[in-house]
Amino acid sequence: MSWRRGEGSAVRILPEREPQPEEDVGSAVPLPPPRPGISSWRKGAAAAVVVVLAAGVSWQLARGGSGGGQSTGPTSPATPTTTVPTSSTPDPSEPPELRNIGEDFDTIVRSLHGFRTWVEQFDPDPKWVPFYIDPANDGEYGFEREKKFLADLKAAGHHYDAPATRIRKVIVRHRVTDDQIAVYTVYESSPANIVDRDGTVVTVQPTLPATGFLEDWVRGDDGRWRLFHTEVLGPPAPEILR
Repeated sequence: MSWRRGEGSAVRILPEREPQPEEDVGSAVPLPPPRPGISSWRKGAAAAVVVVLAAGVSWQLARGGSGGGQSTGPTSPATPTTTVPTSSTPDPSEPPELRNIGEDFDTIVRSLHGFRTWVEQFDPDPKWVPFYIDPANDGEYGFEREKKFLADLKAAGHHYDAPATRIRKVIVRHRVTDDQIAVYTVYESSPANIVDRDGTVVTVQPTLPATGFLEDWVRGDDGRWRLFHTEVLGPPAPEILR
């Protein structure tokens, strides 16, 4: 997920929630009441916003602010109908197929991550944001901030020259409701920079070692899962990556 926002960024964890050891990754973590329950989640989150701006990671992370109402999926964009590339080299002209329906969360998380990576590399356009971030993700680095970030990249003629992160592990951690789930995901950044149209590096991005994140995913009215909240947990235990 794409959380790099500037050269002076850093990871910040507010004291209300300390990083958790990952040895207990299989246990349920304390989560707010189920939906309608996105509102309860978000009201509680207003007291402890967690923002991750990992300096080489492509993830802008944040808890949503206060406010009620259920999360709804986008109503206008059509789901891409292209197939997943058969080679390891992405097709610059076509986004990968989104596989974010159903209950296979390893596939869902990896598919959305791959889709977002394609957007950042080949078409940083805010039109794509409703495909992978829930519109109710209204935190400082949520839905609208992601749209602005991509719009700024597009206006400047900039893009990422390589995938900024890769997924090492996806583990379902807690099912809140049928339409809300917490997933533990380990990301690791790769060397990737922001470049201009000529390929000249305009922003150097440091790398990030394997880091665990607690992600909240919600299913929209269209039946598709999108990212609602992400929180950094810290380095995973060695056995998690085996």
